[in-house]
Amino acid sequence: MANAQNIDKIFAELAKKVQREVRINIPRKVGVIAKNHFAYNFHKGGFVDSSLEPWQATMRQQLGISKSDDNTIIIPLYYHNNTIILPLLMVF
Repeated sequence: MANAQNIDKIFAELAKKVQREVRINIPRKVGVIAKNHFAYNFHKGGFVDSSLEPWQATMRQQLGISKSDDNTIIIPLYYHNNTIILPLLMVF
């Protein structure tokens, strides 16, 4: 009888440990893995799932403007029926 009571206590403790793993530790570990994967994508400059799929170059990169050029303003151009449309810029 004493062994049966010990087995019940052991299973109860194991059940608590499994619940803790499922509710607390596993979601935390999954979050760390997701964050690291996200950061690695930025480090590589593209989506890294099976192979590197680079992101499209930004307008700043296409124009060859460095990040240190703080005074550079890029105005996006839009085309509609072969007409260039400039966005309205308001300076206050």
